[in-house]
Amino acid sequence: MTSSPRIFLSCDTGIDDALAILYLVESHADLVGVSGVFGNVPEEVATKNSRDLLDFLGREEIPVYRGAARPSFWGKTEETMDKPYQVDPGCTVFHGINGFGNAELPVRPSSAKDGRGIPWETSLESQQESPQNASQALRQEPRKRFRILPDAAGAIIKAVKEFGTSLTVLATGPLTDVSEAIRREPSIIPDLRLVLMGGVLTQPGNGYNLVTETNIINDPEAAQAVFATDMDITMVGLDVTHRCLVTREQEAQVKALGTPLATFVGQMLDYYLSANEKSDPVFLAGSPLHDPLAAAVALEPSLVETFPIALRVELATGVGFGVRGRTIGDPTRLNGPRPHTKVALGVDSKRFVDDWFGKLLTICSKS
Repeated sequence: MTSSPRIFLSCDTGIDDALAILYLVESHADLVGVSGVFGNVPEEVATKNSRDLLDFLGREEIPVYRGAARPSFWGKTEETMDKPYQVDPGCTVFHGINGFGNAELPVRPSSAKDGRGIPWETSLESQQESPQNASQALRQEPRKRFRILPDAAGAIIKAVKEFGTSLTVLATGPLTDVSEAIRREPSIIPDLRLVLMGGVLTQPGNGYNLVTETNIINDPEAAQAVFATDMDITMVGLDVTHRCLVTREQEAQVKALGTPLATFVGQMLDYYLSANEKSDPVFLAGSPLHDPLAAAVALEPSLVETFPIALRVELATGVGFGVRGRTIGDPTRLNGPRPHTKVALGVDSKRFVDDWFGKLLTICSKS
């Protein structure tokens, strides 16, 4: 692969997000930040999962930020007014209550001595540094830092302003925080390079209506706000992720390594494979590597063949509207300038899966 770009990862850390984090770490990606967002699990669970996994991997210097706890439209419609948000129960089916397929991340024996045994979250009031200086403080003194930082959208803005087009924002959950970042600071749009896992153009969806994709339907308004811009977007959706599979044979190879991390990952894979097998016979051959593929494309765009399209997200269902959450071409921009959204429709699945699985075995053999 070519040299890794800087990555800011926005994720709703369930099983495939965790697999993507492992892949990025073993690929030596420069993770300038990771943020949690609602989706597969509640935001606080997603954020904790990312922090705990990075700490286990010895990557305490990577800052983790709190993101959106609910969709951007929540509380603004009659159906959602004054109602608490709860994640789609279908996500729990595929990721378990804790997002890790109910597997428990092991604790390093050295945690009491090296600082990893401190509580996973420390209040802002107990810290000396300001939130604005927290990212720099994290890199300089990984033991003296906020365990969880606030304001994912603000962190995205700051990262894009600092690194420009050398940064890729990788979104493997709903686009709520990306949308909020460009709402607050539209000036970052020309420099914001986005790779997202979400959407579908040529295949059935994985929502209950078999039209929509989960990350998009979780916040269609946010996704539409992003697609309506002229930022550089690569959409890695079900068109290609369903062609990149993890298998039972690979699960067995991971478990055979016998390390604590391999046991944990093996349990996650078993849960994920079982859930997909029960959901549809098509997955008896293996389960889709949704988020790891998007992570790989952020590092190596040549893994996919893309189709340029002015994309939109349907925001209503019914006659004259279509289906809410569907990703489809925008007829109002059909004859406009060359579109900035590139939808992945072809993938070198063997090259990707071989690389992903090789790195998974390597990182699992270490811990």
